[in-house]
Amino acid sequence: MLNAYPIHPELFRRLYEDWSTLDKFQRPRGVLRLLAKVVHRLWESQDGSLLIMPSSAPMYDGAVRSELTRYLPDVWEPIISQDVDGEHSLPLELDRTTPNLGKVSACRRVARTLYVGTATGADQNKNQGIDDRRVRLGCVQPGEALAVFGDAFRRLSDRAKYIHQDGNRYWINTKANLNRLAEDRASTLLRDVETLHVEIVTRVQKYAKKRGLFAAVHGCPESSEDVPDDATTRLVILPPKQPHKKGQKDSAALAAAKAILESRGSGPRLKRNSVLFLAADVKELDALLNAVAQFLAWQSIAKEAVPLNLDKFQETQAASKVKEVDGTIDLSRTRPQKSNGRSSRLRGMRPLQSGRAPVSIRNGHCVPPSVASS
Repeated sequence: MLNAYPIHPELFRRLYEDWSTLDKFQRPRGVLRLLAKVVHRLWESQDGSLLIMPSSAPMYDGAVRSELTRYLPDVWEPIISQDVDGEHSLPLELDRTTPNLGKVSACRRVARTLYVGTATGADQNKNQGIDDRRVRLGCVQPGEALAVFGDAFRRLSDRAKYIHQDGNRYWINTKANLNRLAEDRASTLLRDVETLHVEIVTRVQKYAKKRGLFAAVHGCPESSEDVPDDATTRLVILPPKQPHKKGQKDSAALAAAKAILESRGSGPRLKRNSVLFLAADVKELDALLNAVAQFLAWQSIAKEAVPLNLDKFQETQAASKVKEVDGTIDLSRTRPQKSNGRSSRLRGMRPLQSGRAPVSIRNGHCVPPSVASS
């Protein structure tokens, strides 16, 4: 490192081992010309970095970008502008909107390192990326928190169109990944709430088969007639279109619970105290709907592998995403302390007996229906 100062050895390694394999790239002259333009731009901007690293290449500068694209196909220009560096690039947007990332330009530095380290192998299909340790080697300086750059990895791999991830390996390619397609499909699904509700109801009814200590668990019953009127204790899980908000006295959940408590079919219900209710919390329901939309989007992509002409890696990515998102909305794991912000907190409800306060049910908050039963 002392011998290479002020250039980080990793930058020399990438230029001599990767970029020198490109046609027309002259190892001594090409390296010197690129470094001269990088150093000039960094000097003008009074960059205070300890070393000139792969992440230091200011690709927003036209002269530097020209050197880093002149040996590659023209398609790289818009890719850099979108997913690597530039005034309207995603990394800059993420750095601007997330203070802890923007403080060290984490997303831009990760994206630049990926470009310098993997762009040369993209068109030969020989590139399976570089691991996260190699990326950190190319962008993290002493005294900086590794966790910040880990967050940058996650955000870029989730949102960037041309940055790919396979386990702990990352690379940039001219072929778009599936994230943008999944986001577009999920956005469309979020406007079709009925489809999302159908998926949630299907999961609730599957989960309701595990009745535990209840005589029966009724998942999203269509009418009060679906809930028997007897002395056994029954749990009714209300559908997502009937959520509840703490403190609200006229919620859809309370109205649905009242309807079930007052009657069974065309007759009155007699054993009202034997029925308990669970309803989705309004505050958390949007997060659940987003997760379900993501699941259905990735599931549709996985099923359309042939029409979408997915390669093996993309098929694996789609299958992995389906499994990952499926786990976040699995109703057997929707306990609040393990929700990760994506599981819908359930609120418990039971009829009040005269003079008695409602009791809490598991981790939910108990809210009495409007019907008091003696």
